Amino acid sequence: MGVHVNEALVAARGGDTGSRERLVELTRPQALAWARGLVSDPATAEDVAQEALLEVWTSLESLREPAAYLAWVKLLVRKHADRHRRRLHPVLALDLLVDVRDAGPGPAEQTIDNDRDQLVRRMLALAPDSDRRLLDLRYVEGWSDADLAELLEITPGAVRKRLFDARRRLKPAMATTLDLPLEPRRTAMTQRFGLVTDVSAGTLIAREAVVDETPLNTGLRVFDALLPWPRAGLIDLRGPVNTGGLVLLGEVLSGLHRQTPAALVGVAGREAATDGSSARLWKIVEDPAGQPERSRIFRGQPEAALEAGAELAGELAREGLTVLLVVDRVVAEAVGLDVLAQLPLGLAHGSVTVIRCAYWARNGEPVGPWPAAHTSIELSVEQAVRGCYPAVDLLESHSTLADPVLAETAREQVRRGRELERWVAQPLVSAEEFTGIPGKRFTTHEAITQLQAVLA
Repeated sequence: MGVHVNEALVAARGGDTGSRERLVELTRPQALAWARGLVSDPATAEDVAQEALLEVWTSLESLREPAAYLAWVKLLVRKHADRHRRRLHPVLALDLLVDVRDAGPGPAEQTIDNDRDQLVRRMLALAPDSDRRLLDLRYVEGWSDADLAELLEITPGAVRKRLFDARRRLKPAMATTLDLPLEPRRTAMTQRFGLVTDVSAGTLIAREAVVDETPLNTGLRVFDALLPWPRAGLIDLRGPVNTGGLVLLGEVLSGLHRQTPAALVGVAGREAATDGSSARLWKIVEDPAGQPERSRIFRGQPEAALEAGAELAGELAREGLTVLLVVDRVVAEAVGLDVLAQLPLGLAHGSVTVIRCAYWARNGEPVGPWPAAHTSIELSVEQAVRGCYPAVDLLESHSTLADPVLAETAREQVRRGRELERWVAQPLVSAEEFTGIPGKRFTTHEAITQLQAVLA
């Protein structure tokens, strides 16, 4: 911050009106430059800068940290630029109003669209004071997660968590005060999913996860022996596309349902990711043969779809079902893994196990593991090519529920097997011109000695 600006700021905060005027004038060139970078029309940029500087004049006392003055002004410019843009576009819908559907809007949804501005503001008036400003900035002012993170000096993930909690606290008040926002959303889901007839407000899974690490009996020996699945915990399922992840989920679900009533609740983003994970998640319930009829997939705006899916999963668990709440990569990245970690639910007769289902293109960047997961499963192209299903890479997978001695013994056997495979492979002299790799030859004694070393 420049010396003159700093001096004027100190004096202005001390109550000197002349210094406040000087501070605004010193700030004007920078504010105008920021405004011109946000809006294309020069006259509008002038208006944006002027409105931001007016707020500087009237709200200077609210600035807690003088060193953050320019960052604060930049946020004010961005806020007023957003307001000008919204005069040409509708107000953002609060996520609670985003219906979960893949069909075009019907009369009920059109009613919500037509009255959206009024409804959003009516709902925000119901929010607790501690939540109202955050929700207002996000859904009325249109601030992004990054904008809010900069303002609050927290991470974008922490912003998403605060928004998630704020919406959850708002929903019971909405249910008792507003009939219009919830009913069309419930109707749309009922039409799309048939048996989903009561996704009511106030039943979202508790903020604090209720974890039960009792292993599920999946019926697949690699999981039950080496990579147990928690009854109510977090599972990370990831790997390249076409390695059988969704078939695996269907197999586990079918096995669970033979023992106890079970269901899968899937949550997918409205737009498929570049790896197609959203589209493939739908396929798990396309063929109902052998699948519990109550399994459902919710697709839509990520946060809204997750809330709807979590509500249904919680309701089914309270009815005594073993529920797999599968969240695709699109939604997981949008809402943040810290939000997913709040969703497991263990009850006396039912449970919700949360599964992040993350795939990547074979030539794409792998998805990193989820550190909080109780069980982490990575699928392998090499295993799939061999026809070894489930195509689990045991060296890259682990479970906190596994017998550590048994698991490490199995991994050691896999390591030795891979060493043996590497021993078998040998660059050929006759292929040098094609591979560019110098060939090698070994004597019988060398070959036997090396093999004995591997087997030892």
